[in-house]
Amino acid sequence: MPPDLAHWIDVVRRHPRPARLVAARVLQWTGLSPLFTVTLDGYRLRFYPTNVSANLWINPQWRVHSLALFKDYCQDGDAAIDVGANVGEVSIILSARVGARGRVYAFEPNPRIYRYLLGNLALNQRTNVTAANGAVGAAPGVTRLSDDRYDDMNRVLDSGGIEVRCTTLDEAVPAQPIALLKVDVEGSELRVLEGARDTLRRTACVNCEMIDENYRRYGYGMGDVIALLRANGFQTFVMSESRALRAIDSSFGEAGAHELVAVRDPGDFVRRTGWRVR
Repeated sequence: MPPDLAHWIDVVRRHPRPARLVAARVLQWTGLSPLFTVTLDGYRLRFYPTNVSANLWINPQWRVHSLALFKDYCQDGDAAIDVGANVGEVSIILSARVGARGRVYAFEPNPRIYRYLLGNLALNQRTNVTAANGAVGAAPGVTRLSDDRYDDMNRVLDSGGIEVRCTTLDEAVPAQPIALLKVDVEGSELRVLEGARDTLRRTACVNCEMIDENYRRYGYGMGDVIALLRANGFQTFVMSESRALRAIDSSFGEAGAHELVAVRDPGDFVRRTGWRVR
């Protein structure tokens, strides 16, 4: 038996939903997957040929990160930013929360995934989302981006991959109060924040994926991201359990993946969300 086939059979055997996994792969291989959608909490996502779309079609409960912050924090009329929007689930959630009077700015650098983002926004009739196809970093220009099968893990490269346009949040987002800034860019989070000095001054809450292994790839650590936010007037926390935050400072160094939440006013955060903060 060829090694690749043996590996695939082993993956299927171990999967909690083997029949659904096989069906998903067949639909993707035949190009039929976009004919299907998955219904989630008040919105739908099309089954595009991506890792995120496939995982959600196989199991609608599947998530890498909690969505509770995006559902609980934003309010009608707010402005929010989604950096690393992928196929658009977070942007769609934020769009529903901020309503017709609000605005969401969504950034997705991969041209193929950006088309799927636009498709999902149109499917859900989200007209209050301004979407941009480009990377976000410390300075405008061009950069290299991976184009992997695991599309939710694409990242900035020194060489190889594909060339994409790069902007900064200060350049791309109109000057206005920002309720929530979400950044999930597989290790380039510090670069995004470095290009958002003016934007950060107008932002109430920042959420960053924080994985030290990813950060080290770009020559910095979790403490650098935390220190930058604290220097810009934020108090810093990590999600410690369901709907709860635990205070941290730049000495934080716990292994694993963490959701960093930085807020200017913890009292306002609690009033908006009902979360526990300690």
